[in-house]
Amino acid sequence: MNANSKLWWMLSALSLLGCAPDSGIESEDENYSEATDEGREPIVGGQTTNAFPAVGAFTRFGSTHCTGTVIAPRKVLTAAHCVVGVSASQLKFVLGSKVGSPTHTLSVASLTPHPSYDDAQLTNDIAIVTLAQDAPVAPMKVLDAMNSSFVGKELVFVGFGASNGVNQTGYGTKRYVRMPVKTVSTKTFSYQVPGKNTCNGDSGGPAFAEINGETFVA
Repeated sequence: MNANSKLWWMLSALSLLGCAPDSGIESEDENYSEATDEGREPIVGGQTTNAFPAVGAFTRFGSTHCTGTVIAPRKVLTAAHCVVGVSASQLKFVLGSKVGSPTHTLSVASLTPHPSYDDAQLTNDIAIVTLAQDAPVAPMKVLDAMNSSFVGKELVFVGFGASNGVNQTGYGTKRYVRMPVKTVSTKTFSYQVPGKNTCNGDSGGPAFAEINGETFVA
């Protein structure tokens, strides 16, 4: 298995983030995207944060586009649907707690969606963005697998997306929400908590798991 194949395999369980109704509809990474989130209820339960320095926002023409996590000095993990149909020159990767006042703004050199990404089915919705320079933050480690032992384990979801799914407001501020894993399958995991979820603009953002005192992208 070459390095790129191993990386895609490691990342295959990562979740694509999207709004869900306040009733607590189950969310899985293969079923949600910005395109299907319109008209959903406001999300609640998240908190603003200055933590998670490796999590930044992709902006497009100056507006919040998606979320991503630095996993190597010039590599950022995000969702494939965030980069398909977009050119690298249109994107910037910003670090800090607010898109409007970033601590660093980095240019994007190239975009690499998963080679088997399926836009219609939203499968393999993973991408690697290569930055034009090293990010000035410590990269996050990535879990190499998840199994049933993760069911019930609380993950921390982080993103720069909307805080109100109906009015589409609140973009550009880093927030987090804690939710437990409900199920784990070969390529996905699901979560379901009434009144808590992720929303438009959080796509590509991480779910962090703490393992033996270390934090990993799950």
